[in-house]
Order: sequence, then C-alpha cells, then structure tokens
Amino acid sequence: MDRRSVGEELYRQKFVAFGLAEQFEFLGRDWTSDHGRKMFVRCRACGSEFTIWDEVFKGRQKNLYCKECGASSGDGRIKARSKDVDAAMIFYVEGHSVKETAARYGFSCSDINNYVKRRGLSNGKDWHEAGCEANRLKAVKTLRKCRCKGRTHRFRANKYGCEYDPTVNLKRLIEKNGLRCALCGKMCDLNDHSWRNGIGPLYPTIDHIIPMVKHGGHVWSNVQVAHAVCNYKKGVNVEEVGA
Repeated sequence: MDRRSVGEELYRQKFVAFGLAEQFEFLGRDWTSDHGRKMFVRCRACGSEFTIWDEVFKGRQKNLYCKECGASSGDGRIKARSKDVDAAMIFYVEGHSVKETAARYGFSCSDINNYVKRRGLSNGKDWHEAGCEANRLKAVKTLRKCRCKGRTHRFRANKYGCEYDPTVNLKRLIEKNGLRCALCGKMCDLNDHSWRNGIGPLYPTIDHIIPMVKHGGHVWSNVQVAHAVCNYKKGVNVEEVGA
C-alpha cells in the first residue's frame, strides 16, 4: 500500500470515528490541495458532492452541512463526537488528571476540560489536587520567609524596628522547650521534609508570640516552638490558633 492509499484510509477512518459517515460519504482526498488537506464528500440525502478541509478533525468546526439541501451532521463540535473523546473521558473518570488524559489521547488540556464540563463528569481528584498544590506553594512561599535563619530574623527586626537577640535559634529553642507545638499541643517531627527546602507541615519552627510585624522582638521571652503549618495558619495574629 503506497503513501497516498494510507492517507486515504486514515482520513476515511477519522470520518467514520467522528460520526460523519451517517449523513455524508467520504470519496477521497484532493491531492492537488495543500498536502491533500481537502476531502471530496458526497451528501447521502441529495447526492451533491463538495470539498471540505481537514479542519473538521481539529475541533475548529461545529458541524458539517450540505449547502444544497441543508443536511447536517448534527449539533455540537465534530471532534467532541470522536471515539477518542469517549475513551479519554473513561480514562479521566478512572482517576487520572486532565494533564495525564490530554497527554495520552493527544488533546489539549482545555479540550479535556471542555469535554468534562459538557458531559458533567468529575473524578473528584483533579481540582482537589490543583487546589492542594496551590495552597502548598503558597504555604512554602510564606514559610520560606519565616524559616529559622538568624539572617532573616535580623533583617525583619531591623525592618520593623524590634529587638533582636542573635542567640535565639531553633536548635536552642528545642533544647529549652522541647518539640511540643505551643499552638496545637501536638509533637513536632524533625523528619518531616514533605514540602520543599527540607521542611514539612509538622516540622518545628520558631513562632513569635507577638509577631515581629507588630514589633514583637526576636528574643527568648517572645519565641516558642510551633509546627510549620500552625505557624503559617497563625500568620500575623497575636492570639494562638489551633491546627
């Protein structure tokens, strides 16, 4: 089978897969056009023949219709009726993300999102994961500024005009107060490195009882041990907030 015959068969299979063969008949490709991107089509209702571009296979055309008798392939986008879309939706509902589904079946993420929305589908995972990832990155960005480095605390003390004691660090604070979180009362975990930069939600951090932004100093009388996540939730509040 030569190259043109393979191309003809490929287009014929797509024509059937996209549900166009019920109303129209695929006759062949017009090889005089740009790389054979035009197709010869016959309307089954009135028998008129005309040419169409292969754009119908790329989701850029809603339906195929005959100008002579008005016969149409139906409502909705042609690409959305492809069997590949059905298989992609099954794959998505099984628990895979939009990105994984798009990569496997050759669609864009926006196409998959549109198909999911139109069919009212959900795997209960993708949007949850996206939300968790956004919250995690936000927490990491905030915690990166609050990690127990004397240089960072010295800079903040100078910025907000509060007292700074260079002897206050996390190691000495743990030796003094232990690993129990002062905000929620549970134990911290020094081995929790599930977030970036070697820190996790249960990792111990230095919490300022009166935040430095409110002129609470970086001194022994104003510091306590707290989970990273508890410290993040507390923010700039003076009162203690449980996890």
